[in-house]
Amino acid sequence: MKKFTISLLLLLCPFIAESITAEVFTFRSYEEHKVKDGFELIVSNTSGTVTIERSPSDLLIIDAEKKIRARDKSKAEELENEIDIDIDASKDRVRIETHYPDFNKGDSFWEKLLDIRKDNFGYVDYYIKVPTEAYVRVSLTSGSAKIFDQIGKIEIAITSGDTRIKDCTSDIKISATSGDIDLSNIEGTIRIASTSSDALFENINGNISVASTSGDTEIYGLSGNISVKKTSGDTKMSDIAGNINVSSSSGDVELEQEEGAIDITSQSGDVLASTQLSSGGWYSVETISGAIDFSIPSGSDGKVDLQSVSGKIYTSLPLTVKSFSKRRLTGELGDGGPQIELSSTSGDITLKEL
Repeated sequence: MKKFTISLLLLLCPFIAESITAEVFTFRSYEEHKVKDGFELIVSNTSGTVTIERSPSDLLIIDAEKKIRARDKSKAEELENEIDIDIDASKDRVRIETHYPDFNKGDSFWEKLLDIRKDNFGYVDYYIKVPTEAYVRVSLTSGSAKIFDQIGKIEIAITSGDTRIKDCTSDIKISATSGDIDLSNIEGTIRIASTSSDALFENINGNISVASTSGDTEIYGLSGNISVKKTSGDTKMSDIAGNINVSSSSGDVELEQEEGAIDITSQSGDVLASTQLSSGGWYSVETISGAIDFSIPSGSDGKVDLQSVSGKIYTSLPLTVKSFSKRRLTGELGDGGPQIELSSTSGDITLKEL
């Protein structure tokens, strides 16, 4: 048995040494194209980063870097030639597609049998500068997307990679699986559909729609309406000037609102909300298994309906009681006004002063 083990190690030594000594080589290509205002840019890539920002000139600039891991430069050059960057360009549309080979297709019998690879691989990073307003479409797998200072429309479909968009006046649509989303300083409508993705929004002027499975959502600074529908994950938002609609199966909801209506439903999670109650709209929070803590300014006017099947009801506000029981409290604050409805099946309800 010992002889067999030693013999096997001797067989593996060349493969292990090759993997250890492999290096990463970079091969660059550069193109410039004249395009029209509002042209369409389509980028498809695997295992690489796509970065798009404003061009300093009136030309579309495509700077591509092929990164090849191989045992030496000769092998890297051979593999680099197998990565095909296909650019189809006109003034109205520029399409960039990346085609990759099977980098380890030449593995020997022993490498395949023992699942030991030569560790050859390659990917392409794109650095693209856009001169005008554009319709940008990016499709990525195992890569990241970064877009800065862009005007127009943005669509991203990404798997196993992060998305960052900053300083853009654009309508944005993102479909993401297993990757984080970071958007800041955006003016435009935003639509997100994600799975296993955390989403962070900062300083947004426009409506946001999020449909999420398994991921946290954070929003800091929004002038616009927000709609969040999610299966699991926490939702946190502050400095919101707009209507808030949240539907959550499993996760806590925490929000601070400056103006607008509120409609929150939660299956399993606590809700901590504060609002200026400055809208004439509806303020509704409903949970199945979770507590509700709802804060409003001192001296607010409103109509109150608080219900809890198996939890307690608390309020420290000066309330004119219309009806009261163990499970329900209704009444008015001040001269009456916006409707405040807080309901929980098995959780405490607290209505208090900010």
